Amino acid sequence: MTFEIPENSSQTQLLNVAFQQQIVFTRGVFNLENNSLKSLIPNDARVLFFVDKGLIDKVDELTGVIKSYLRSNGYTVISGGIIALPGGETVKNDLTHLKKIIEIIEEKELCRHSYLVAVGGGALLDAVGFAASISHRGIRHIRIPTTVLSQNDSGMGVKNGVNYLGHKNLLGAFNPPDGVIVDFEFLKTLPDRTYREGISEAFKVAILKDRDFLIWLLENARDAAHKDWKKMEQLVYWCAQLHLNHIASGGDPFEKTSARPLDFGHWSAHHLEEKTQHRLSHGEAVSIGICLDLQIASILQLISERE
Repeated sequence: MTFEIPENSSQTQLLNVAFQQQIVFTRGVFNLENNSLKSLIPNDARVLFFVDKGLIDKVDELTGVIKSYLRSNGYTVISGGIIALPGGETVKNDLTHLKKIIEIIEEKELCRHSYLVAVGGGALLDAVGFAASISHRGIRHIRIPTTVLSQNDSGMGVKNGVNYLGHKNLLGAFNPPDGVIVDFEFLKTLPDRTYREGISEAFKVAILKDRDFLIWLLENARDAAHKDWKKMEQLVYWCAQLHLNHIASGGDPFEKTSARPLDFGHWSAHHLEEKTQHRLSHGEAVSIGICLDLQIASILQLISERE
């Protein structure tokens, strides 16, 4: 049998890949009776935890609490399976930490059916998520965001990455987590500056997506910033829902087009972070970036002065 290949032949192959992730809002994720984590990870899976060192320093016996939870719920506790990493941009700026995560994955014999669980702020989630994305071409990972910024914004997203050559998120991958557990109790561990800065991303999403949310923020954000826990939980939940809805139904979850609404305020924010050697935190830089974008939009007459 012979056949001729058509000259200049081409074809388009459509691949439909469905991603499913479970988002849980809870309190006390590591309380023995809390089933949030158990609902996401089968207890015969190998599991590694990477935890923000600052969180371990602030939450008494956190490592022991995690081990107790795992044992009580039938998981095998891997020796050395709870690893402390620095939080903030430190974990993303130094590739030594990314290399360490990958080496531990190999040392502990994790495979594509294993799980990495990242417990910390957005930077730590980014670094661990990126390591999960490139190890064995993808290890399942769970995020437990512990800051306002990561609970209402970055922890909900599909992006992972680290900084390189002085540029924020130059190395990265789009890889949705298998699950996200938002534990409001962790917000009580935050220093005031870190607690406040996450509100900027709520304003970003509200301005873009929901006038009612923006009005609510104008009326309640100050109370939330001053430790009205109920209002902060409402802020986080509302913002997270809008973020999730955009990713799921916005038509471009992996940012193939030039329209990237959730980067509102970010083009200048990333430059500000780099130019200040991250003395400005991400949330603080975004708050400035939002003001710049609104001013520019007004000058270009894309929005009215009143808006």
